Amino acid sequence: MTTESPRVISRYRFAARTSSCPTPRGISSSRTLPARTAAAVVAAGYRNGLIVCSAGPSVVRLLPPLTISLAELDELVDRLTAAFADVEKELGKKK
Repeated sequence: MTTESPRVISRYRFAARTSSCPTPRGISSSRTLPARTAAAVVAAGYRNGLIVCSAGPSVVRLLPPLTISLAELDELVDRLTAAFADVEKELGKKK
């Protein structure tokens, strides 16, 4: 994705310990997470206006269009940051 997305991922403990998945060329991004966390990321993405796809129980994917503008990428990163913050709060409450 953008150069900002690795920094977004590394800010959140639940995502920093995960591995990325092979993805097709382009700006798509996949992450392997624990199943409960992956479901929470998909739900938080929807709440924050992102369509986050699951690819099985523990893989989440972002598939922005190849024609996305830089302004739209910035908005995606902002919404992803908000979604990850929501997930971190949610997971912290369940511990």
